[in-house]
Amino acid sequence: METNMERRLSERHSYSVPIVFSFFNQRESFKAHTHNYCEMGMGFESDIPLKPGATIFIRVKKFYPNKSCTDPSYGLRSVGLVDVKWCREGIDVDKLNYSVGVEYYASVY
Repeated sequence: METNMERRLSERHSYSVPIVFSFFNQRESFKAHTHNYCEMGMGFESDIPLKPGATIFIRVKKFYPNKSCTDPSYGLRSVGLVDVKWCREGIDVDKLNYSVGVEYYASVY
């Protein structure tokens, strides 16, 4: 039985940019770095663990057009509320410690 089956409904794009995130309605923010995104969400590296089900606010600090992206960065939201879907501890001590997958909340307009 395959356990690592791809479950995305839209194509994933590699893209590395700095972001900041905060827990919803909290002032403190944390630095992180994206590693990919798709129409439905993104993956990023963080130095703090996040619990699945947590709602966080994400803001892209700076876009890098055509430099670190396999495809144009349309589809990557510059700000938004997201739902943490999973968080895995990393093994590389030179990088941020946690890999996180989030899903965008659907727009209501």
